[in-house]
Amino acid sequence: GGACGCRTHWDVPGAAARVLFATSIGHVLPTVARTATALDLDVSSTPHLVDVLDPRNGRGTDRLFQRLARELTAAEAEAFWTLHGGIFYYGVRKVVYGFDCPIGKEQMIANAVAASEAGAIVLNHTSVRGLLLEEGQARGATIHDELSGQTITARARVVVSATGPWSDEIRKLDAPKDGPQGPAVRGSKGVHVAVPRARLPTPDDTALTVLSGVDGRVMFILPAEHHTLIGTTETVTHAHPSEVRASVADVDYLLASANGFFPDAKLVREDVVSAWAGIRPLVASAYGDGGANSASREHAIRKSPSGVLAISGGKLTTFRVMASDMVNAVQKTLGVSRTKALTGTLPLPGGEFSSFADEVAAARAEVGRDDTARHLVRAYGRRWRLVWDLTRERPELAEPLAPGLPYLRAEALHGVTHEFVHTLDDLLVRRLKVAFETRDLGRAAARVAAADVAPLLGWSPEDVERQLADYSRHMERLFGIDPT
Repeated sequence: GGACGCRTHWDVPGAAARVLFATSIGHVLPTVARTATALDLDVSSTPHLVDVLDPRNGRGTDRLFQRLARELTAAEAEAFWTLHGGIFYYGVRKVVYGFDCPIGKEQMIANAVAASEAGAIVLNHTSVRGLLLEEGQARGATIHDELSGQTITARARVVVSATGPWSDEIRKLDAPKDGPQGPAVRGSKGVHVAVPRARLPTPDDTALTVLSGVDGRVMFILPAEHHTLIGTTETVTHAHPSEVRASVADVDYLLASANGFFPDAKLVREDVVSAWAGIRPLVASAYGDGGANSASREHAIRKSPSGVLAISGGKLTTFRVMASDMVNAVQKTLGVSRTKALTGTLPLPGGEFSSFADEVAAARAEVGRDDTARHLVRAYGRRWRLVWDLTRERPELAEPLAPGLPYLRAEALHGVTHEFVHTLDDLLVRRLKVAFETRDLGRAAARVAAADVAPLLGWSPEDVERQLADYSRHMERLFGIDPT
């Protein structure tokens, strides 16, 4: 999730369609929004009717959300929290209960897999070094393979740049030297921290939406198996996307905000398992006087003088709407009739099932462990069987990659054969979440995984040690906490 936003905000047009798609390889997640103005208020005065984050406010008019998201009465709120372990915030004044959808690494990888299965050529670890210009129009790009060192030229009738916080780097390749050089995007840094679930015990499968007592920002406290995620910050940054990291001030802000709603938790820096940062690529023109926190999350598509279609802004949770809009722009550029987008009904690979609970039950019958079954179905949908089948010939692959976590050694092999994994970073950071959920940032798991995937990737013993050293160095870059 990082700084892209892990939940669909109710002011996003078309949110109902994204709920339907997100459940195709995940599940609907109840959300509870609460606000507090003082921490010494009596809990008995707490829940009453409220319109916090209610879809009827602002532009959020999706009928699905109007049915799902609603206000809770005091009796309902108390019953809800009793059902979920009796957790109550001190000083809570308002409550609204609704549904939302987790968007994470699983959906992003499933999109790449879907594209490949639809006939697209998907390249990992490649970078654009230049545009191929003919008579002033972009007709392709020069692409460098960072793993092999090979450089190739790819030709195309239309060139699309959907490069997020790297948008301006591509724009520089396209812009005339004497043309305007103002930024198309402005970076907003968002930080999350993970703490042990035992230190901040949130209700199962329930996200909490809160307003920080520090500055009033909307924040989320999210369940993540054995951990609880707290986020996010919002600060303007000029850091390069590959170098942005959390700072001590970021971590302290998130802990203080969480402690304001869970005063008994008394979270301290030592509770933090990991901290990471990402950059929201907000449209530069969307910035107002309020800075990053008030900047619009809407996306924009622009066509450069050379014909490059560039999309910027938006959020992770609106990626299907963004893709649909871009396909429409491509069809217009090609001069072909616009076709109706299938994205609202097309399930992602593995999402061809109607009941998450039934699929988990089927996995549990095969796997024998509830946490592993739920993890496999959440990560792979119906395709969890492809992972588990690997354990039939090699039972040791059913062992966990990291003690206490549900990730299996079989997933490392599956990542190489089905999900474009080429490095340990690919596997433990961008496919699984091991790096985020272990205090050693996945270093011990990396050694286990390296031994398993080395034959598939053709790694020699020297290659394995080099990969492990690279992984350790990259973890420090991603998860190290800056002093300022």
